[in-house]
Amino acid sequence: MECKQNFIPSSGFLACKLSLMELVFQLKHACTRLWTSSAVSKRQKVVKKSTNNLNFEIGAIAQLVRALPCHGRGCGFEPRWLREIFGIWHIVKGSLQSAYYFLFSRSITLYIEFLIGSCCLLSPIFFSAECFAQNEGQVLVRWYGHAFVYLISSTGVRVAIDPYGEDTVKYKFPDRLQADVVLISSESEDRSAGEKLFGTPQIFRSITAVGPNNARGHIFKGIQTFRDKSQGSLHGKNTAFVFKLDRVNFAHLGDLAHPLNQDQLAEFGRVDVLFLPIGNETLSNEELDKIALDLGARIIIPIAFKTSLSGDLDLRPLANYLEGKKNVRFIDSSEIMVSQSDLPSEPWIYVLKEP
Repeated sequence: MECKQNFIPSSGFLACKLSLMELVFQLKHACTRLWTSSAVSKRQKVVKKSTNNLNFEIGAIAQLVRALPCHGRGCGFEPRWLREIFGIWHIVKGSLQSAYYFLFSRSITLYIEFLIGSCCLLSPIFFSAECFAQNEGQVLVRWYGHAFVYLISSTGVRVAIDPYGEDTVKYKFPDRLQADVVLISSESEDRSAGEKLFGTPQIFRSITAVGPNNARGHIFKGIQTFRDKSQGSLHGKNTAFVFKLDRVNFAHLGDLAHPLNQDQLAEFGRVDVLFLPIGNETLSNEELDKIALDLGARIIIPIAFKTSLSGDLDLRPLANYLEGKKNVRFIDSSEIMVSQSDLPSEPWIYVLKEP
């Protein structure tokens, strides 16, 4: 489920929240009635103080619920961790005070309040878990063929990578495709048609994009690599990109044609989803597997391989790469949704359907 700015919690979540709040208020009134009818004057001070503590606890839990990421328009976009910490602290403090008074006064009123305080201690965990489960951002990943990948974050940031020129392949370029960010790994005609995209995108091109590039609140890091095994002397340089959307680390290797050294691996860091160009004859299956393993990729999406729409590009077919591999999932679509919680525990190859 995508997290949108005007997020509305599910009916189940609202019902749970309202039920708990109603329970707290009803028990509060019960405690108050017990206090007003109490005939034991020497306990009145203790009971009154504990009732005040209960009021304090209720106010704190209400404030905490309001500060949760899914409440109102915030939906996780505003930093609310400080208010959550204070809210939890107030609840813990009030509950401990209630427990103290209960142990020494043996009041049934305080016993009820102590139970309420204990429930309140658990409620932040319940609310936070439910809220984050419903609000975790998902990224739409769409493959348009060859090395052209398009992503949309849960906040609507649209990233296009290596858009092809129609003169180089037979894939149909998407009509009036909007983009906010365009990443181009090299100036090869099959990867550099950024001008075909609509909108006013920030374009980061090949060797000029090496290093951190800031756009739309995200860092798109360009890492210098090569399109051959001779330091670029045959086919030139290649810029691979690594970036994070919705807590998922993506890497697109462009037209990489050599194994990665330790310095390059360190620049990538941990990768969750890897767009791996498998059609280049200069990289063996063993070298491709090692690249994916060294990067720690959990989802490997093959790109830039031979199909009926690849035109005259010299590429090897997908079957050559998949030979002997076990963890392969064929997706009956050219797009998937990716989130941090849905990442597999071990590496899987996701083969997207040819567009």
